[in-house]
Amino acid sequence: MLSLSWLLSLSWLLSLSWLLSLSWLLSLSWLLSLLGSSGVADAVSSAVAVVAAVAGAVVVAVAVSSAEWFE
Repeated sequence: MLSLSWLLSLSWLLSLSWLLSLSWLLSLSWLLSLLGSSGVADAVSSAVAVVAAVAGAVVVAVAVSSAEWFE
């Protein structure tokens, strides 16, 4: 039962850090778009999409490998 609790805590922390990073990057993108730098804002938006996809893949991979390790 302790291992399941540890896995849930790890998954929760990874998800929280991913959401905080994503919200920070989206806020930066929104701020740049307000400043009128459309070229920079487009580049930041593309970077946000890539970072979000990679972070999501990492969270899923860690959760799956942790689940396999506890079996």
